[in-house]
Amino acid sequence: MNYRTAIGGYGVPSERDERPAVVNGGSRPVQEGVPAMTAPTPVLSAQEWADAFAEANNTDPEIQAHGKHFTCSYLLDAGEHSFVIDVVSGKVVHVAVDPGPLEAPYQFAIRASAETWRGFGRPVPEPMFHGIWSASFRRDMRLEGDLLVLMQNLRCITRQIELLRTVGSPV
Repeated sequence: MNYRTAIGGYGVPSERDERPAVVNGGSRPVQEGVPAMTAPTPVLSAQEWADAFAEANNTDPEIQAHGKHFTCSYLLDAGEHSFVIDVVSGKVVHVAVDPGPLEAPYQFAIRASAETWRGFGRPVPEPMFHGIWSASFRRDMRLEGDLLVLMQNLRCITRQIELLRTVGSPV
C-alpha cells in the first residue's frame, strides 16, 4: 500500500501498487465511470454533540496533561448553533447550547460558518481546515473578545479543535 491509498487515497493507484485505489480509506475499489460514494456521517443533535465533545475533552490525555491551568469560558459559534464551553482546570464542566445573549458569559468567541466547522470535523481535514489560524487567515473564521485568554490557553484550545476530527462537526 502506498501513502496515497493509506490516507484515503486520491483514487489513483501508483505504479508500485498492484491493487485498485480505494475511496476515503474504504475497501470499495474505484470503478471507471461510477461516481465514488461515501456513507453518510451520522448527524448528532446539538446537545448530543455537546455531550460527546465534553466527554472527548475530559478523557483526552493531552488536554489533561497540559490543562492544569486551562480555565476559561468561550463561545464556539457555528452559525446554525452556538455553544458556550466552560472549562475548569482542563475539564469541560458545562456546555450551554444555543444560549441567549445574556444567558452564558464568555471571554472570547470563535466564529465560523457551518461549512468551515464541517471542514474541521473531517478525519483528515483539507488545507486551511487544520487550525484556527489558517482558517482565520484564509476562511471565514473570526476570533473575537479577550484574545489574551485564547493565547494563554492556545495549546489546549488547539487540541479541542483537533478533537472535532473524532467527535465531528458541531453542525
